[in-house]
Amino acid sequence: MNHPETLKVLIAEDDAMYTKLLQKFLKDENVEFAVTTDGCEAYERAKEFKPDLVISDWMMPEMTGEELCLAIKQNPELKRTYFILLTAKDDIEDIVLGFEKGSDDYIIKPCNIKELLARVRTGLRILRLQRENDRLQAIKLVNQMAITSNHEINNPLQAIEMYAETILFKHKDLPENVLGSLRKILDNVSRIRTVTQKLENMIQIRSEKYTTRGPEMISLDDSE
Repeated sequence: MNHPETLKVLIAEDDAMYTKLLQKFLKDENVEFAVTTDGCEAYERAKEFKPDLVISDWMMPEMTGEELCLAIKQNPELKRTYFILLTAKDDIEDIVLGFEKGSDDYIIKPCNIKELLARVRTGLRILRLQRENDRLQAIKLVNQMAITSNHEINNPLQAIEMYAETILFKHKDLPENVLGSLRKILDNVSRIRTVTQKLENMIQIRSEKYTTRGPEMISLDDSE
């Protein structure tokens, strides 16, 4: 079973030399990968494989690299895929066209193998940073929800406590069973407040590890 953090790379290239070198490099990078040799096959594989990064030749049968790039970027499930185009075309118009189709990087063939691998490594690093950012945003959202929930709990809790204390103070002649119930209410309010305070303290401590600012509250009102 793959580690949930393992990145997936799809190679769409019919040049055996480039494919072999990329496969060896990706194995060393501990990346899961799949290989295809034409654009249509690559797109069908991408829909199933859901790659994080695609390395594609421009000139391929059935579907060109630019068409593959456009199809992937227009697919809601694949639009965040990092796309590297490999091509022998070096005209500025072709380069601009590649970027207009959504390509994230563009490498002119024949290219220096070290440059190719460095570009792929850069793409992988960007993807890992994006994943880390997504993880931190998820943590921030959970913290915001927890802080908000605490606030929403503590407000009515304070009102319950105030009403119970007022009744105990003003009506000391109530039956003992009623007074006992009020004391139990106050005891349970205190226990709940202790739990929510511990949770809030925990959130504040954890948040300091990830952000310079503490967690903020969010709206629980669907109308906002």
